[in-house]
Amino acid sequence: MEEKLKNIFSELFKIDKNTVNPNSSINNIERWSSLMHFKLIAMIEEEFKISFDEEEFLKLTSFGEILKILKEKN
Repeated sequence: MEEKLKNIFSELFKIDKNTVNPNSSINNIERWSSLMHFKLIAMIEEEFKISFDEEEFLKLTSFGEILKILKEKN
């Protein structure tokens, strides 16, 4: 699960997946804009066959938080 999520971050944000860590966030990934945020969520939902509710959506601002919520859903 973590590797799949790293691959999504790497592909979408054009960064080396080895640099993605729990602290990778909207605050320190340059390409993470509001539009890219929607794309990120869509890619995650498609890859993991899940959907996020509004409360979860607002928390999805870092790799670590996204991974935590994914683990809770599985």
